[in-house]
Amino acid sequence: MDGCEREYHMINELLIVCQQTGPIMTAHGYEFWDQLEKFSSEYDLKPFLESYKELCEFFAKGFPFDQLFEFYTLVSRIGQNIKQLDNPHSQIGCRKQGGDTTSMEKVKPIKPCINLNSKEIVRRDSRDKVNLMMNYAEEISQKMRSGVVSKFLPNRRARKEQLEEIAFLLCDAMSLDYLVTHHEATLQIVFEVYRTDLPLIIKQKTCQLSNFMQEELEQKLFPHLPRKPKNGRRIHREWNLELGKALEHVKLSNKNVMSHECLTNTLRSYREGHGFLDDQTLDESTRQNGINDYSKWVKSILGIFRLHTGSLGIIPLQNTPVVWKAMKKATEREFATISMGNAKVLVACLRRAQRAIRNVLVLDRIYYAMRLVKQSKRRQFLKDVKARFESSQQTNKMTQIEAKILERLYTLIGNNSEKSDYDFWKQSILSIMSYLTTYMVNTLGDMFSDCSRDFLSAGKKYDEELLQEGSLIESKLVFKEIRQDWLSERAKEEITWILESYTDEHIQSLQHKFMTKKELYGIPLITPK
Repeated sequence: MDGCEREYHMINELLIVCQQTGPIMTAHGYEFWDQLEKFSSEYDLKPFLESYKELCEFFAKGFPFDQLFEFYTLVSRIGQNIKQLDNPHSQIGCRKQGGDTTSMEKVKPIKPCINLNSKEIVRRDSRDKVNLMMNYAEEISQKMRSGVVSKFLPNRRARKEQLEEIAFLLCDAMSLDYLVTHHEATLQIVFEVYRTDLPLIIKQKTCQLSNFMQEELEQKLFPHLPRKPKNGRRIHREWNLELGKALEHVKLSNKNVMSHECLTNTLRSYREGHGFLDDQTLDESTRQNGINDYSKWVKSILGIFRLHTGSLGIIPLQNTPVVWKAMKKATEREFATISMGNAKVLVACLRRAQRAIRNVLVLDRIYYAMRLVKQSKRRQFLKDVKARFESSQQTNKMTQIEAKILERLYTLIGNNSEKSDYDFWKQSILSIMSYLTTYMVNTLGDMFSDCSRDFLSAGKKYDEELLQEGSLIESKLVFKEIRQDWLSERAKEEITWILESYTDEHIQSLQHKFMTKKELYGIPLITPK
């Protein structure tokens, strides 16, 4: 397979699509192939059309296992036909003499290939031709199945903005908190894509891209996990070598480069170095400068420590320039030939997948709080949440519909606060969450997190659990090393927020243990009712 990875992937994709769509395409009869042949002649796609038609007819009644020799002969011939597409004088979007310029402009993929050598342009052109033909075929088939038998007029192809949004949503869905795995995120994406009426070629490409990202990220972040055979993995990686190399730059957001002992010693050193602030004879100007300096250094050291500790999520892929650049190129290459309408549908289903992935994290925070807050304290806890909710309503940052949905969620959570069945919570709470924006769901999660912090961080059990966590630090111990009377008012607020974030990270770690022990994690594939 050395040197033939591109042909291998194109043939493999063609086989997957034709095996599933062959019976449908063949059943359309002469009119379907006649319309497709007209486009193939106009856009120099005829060599590939012959392969596509042969495969559809071969799979017209399923996979004929008694014709394996004929199958391998056909695959070999298709490989030769695909190589004919590598004609540098026949590029997609080049109009034949007397062709329809307006029609061509409507179906050309966005922007020409840039920063590519001549060989790469030819290869990109071949892939575009294959993608365009398979998209045309399924778009014509959809029209005919809907009862439209008139001449097929192709719609405009996906806009640049749509392709970038597809890239962003895939990146964001895979930029995971450690409580949800890349495998679960991929399953959610596959679930959402396959419940649409999108052409199979789009479903296949979306799943291939998400699976590719999953495998590369797991290889980078979790090298202990079992792997595919080396040769198979190498061929798979050749599907997008640039993106694979870019994903090697992904970093976890919890690189702990400062020990807790180092943190407390550093804070103690700063405190001792500013002991002059206790001098009652100090003039006001010198004292204020000392306070400003001490405040700046304390915030700085706490901020640095927080950057390198806490949750095990990865830095968002879209915020890593080399990954974002490669992801945009991969998305353009795979989806530039889909129609604007299908791009809109794909964006919508990726948004649903993204929302489901993010929502389950918020649900788990709420569920953990309701389970761990003592029953005697739970009523007060819910009162605190309600007060936060009413306060948020007064800020006018939510619509009336959002306010009603949040109120419905709050009531449902309160009425079922005694229930410990996680499946019940998934089915009843997540289905309502799916109607809210990610921002509003996070707002709900923040309300429960803020109000449960003091309840969850109090008591002997919390302290005992904390002592077992070698990578976490108790905010109370840090607080002791800071002179509050030497801080500016603004610094006090910022430092309080940082120390609260330490507590939140401890709680999240304990939540992870609790949920894992009970085997409760996993995206339940919830959709709106």
